[in-house]
Order: sequence, then structure tokens, then C-alpha cells
Amino acid sequence: MAKRVMAVFGDDFFPKLGYGNPSEKRNMAFNNVHTFFRVFSPSLVYVIPTRGTSTYVTMLCHLMKIPYVLISPYPGFFDSLTATDKSILERSLQFAKTSIIMNEDKQEDHDKAWKESVRFLVNSCNQIVLIHSTNTSEEYSNLVNYIVDNCKKGKEIIDLSYDGGEDFFN
Repeated sequence: MAKRVMAVFGDDFFPKLGYGNPSEKRNMAFNNVHTFFRVFSPSLVYVIPTRGTSTYVTMLCHLMKIPYVLISPYPGFFDSLTATDKSILERSLQFAKTSIIMNEDKQEDHDKAWKESVRFLVNSCNQIVLIHSTNTSEEYSNLVNYIVDNCKKGKEIIDLSYDGGEDFFN
């Protein structure tokens, strides 16, 4: 059986506790993502921990004992994370299989470094997982379009709306 190596991308809207989101909404989102990983059972996950969903994926991988690799496009990339996301990331770093800084030059064009990191993830896996809210941002939609446009044939793209719950079962 071929190993499932996944590149996971997520939007910034994963429901947080204490931000006006009911716990039911957060529980549904967490349960949908957890069920996805339990059903698909990846052998390795690559993730660029951005605000929200991607950071929570690192925590979930740790809890489910799924090996994961953290990717930083450039030094200082994580500086813009919220305090909650930074806390999760700090704990996740301890348990990651490895972490990679794609470009050591902090002065490098950040957009170029970001795109290089996305291409690296897409090329390092056989499945691309896009996890998002049903009402995601234009920025995330642009990322999805970039991934699809730069994805080599033979890659499976899996779309999961964490607040819809049924995308990956249809």
C-alpha cells in the first residue's frame, strides 16, 4: 500500500474559544478535521503553520501520533501569529519529525519565499489537503488557485470544509 504523504493548507478562520464563537462551532470544526485524519490516516504531514487552521493541524497530528514536518518560508515567518497560535506552535515544534526553514535570508522577498515553500510542499507529497471554512477569505482562495495551477498531474487534491462536514465524504 502506498504511503499517504499529505501537504496540508488551511485558512485563518478555525474557530477559537473566547472569540465569540460558540463551543459547538469549534467542536464541529475540530471533530470534522479529526475525523478526516482518522479516515485518511496519513503516514506523514507537511504543513506551513499559518494563523488558524494549519496551526491546529499540527496539534492534532501530535495528539493522533501522525508524524509531521513544519515548514517556515523564512526566518520570522511565525512572528505574525496570534499568542494562542504561537503557544500551539511552540508545543508542536517539540514533537515535529523535523522543521525546515526554506530560506535563511530574512531579507528575501517574502512573497517569493512563500510561493517557494508552497511548491516544496506540493512537490513533497502525493495528496494536497485544503482545509477551510465555507466562507473563507479571498487570500485563501488565491492560495488554492495558486496550488491548483502549480500542481503536477497525479496529485490528489482533497477539499475539506471544516464547518460543513460532508465535503470529503461525497
